[in-house]
Amino acid sequence: MTKYRSVLLAGIVMLLISALSGIEAVARAIQFPSGRLAAFFLGAPCAYDSGSLLIFTHPQTVVSIACSGVHFFAFLTGLGAGYWCNKNWKRWISLLPLCYLITLFTNAARITMAWQFRRFSTGHLPGWLQIYVHIGIGIVCFLSIATLCLYLINQNALQRKDTP
Repeated sequence: MTKYRSVLLAGIVMLLISALSGIEAVARAIQFPSGRLAAFFLGAPCAYDSGSLLIFTHPQTVVSIACSGVHFFAFLTGLGAGYWCNKNWKRWISLLPLCYLITLFTNAARITMAWQFRRFSTGHLPGWLQIYVHIGIGIVCFLSIATLCLYLINQNALQRKDTP
């Protein structure tokens, strides 16, 4: 059982936070700050309108609840709980704020990159293809940060000589 403790703990934490993601207030706690951060990166004003964040750029950007990044937060928290925290209580205390900050900056970068792509591709690609590229940008952005975090966790474990 101890052999699979890290995987089991990671799965339980991911499921728990994914269940919380169904609560709209939890998703908005990530959606609005990351959207405002993306607006800051783009140098544009933003406003809230019927549950979405509008960033007044050209073309205008709408950050909906689907763009919140809450599932990435659940994944990152599960990864940290299973493979980084172990029995260190200081790491457990810092886990949620650290994962929250990483999620905010990653999601803001994804929103910014998707806007840049949309700005350059408008008129060059058909609309149906832009949707798939938009999703692909999110996958590349989130996957690269998740891979970097896992690499840093493994390097830390190797230095401590206690691999998960």
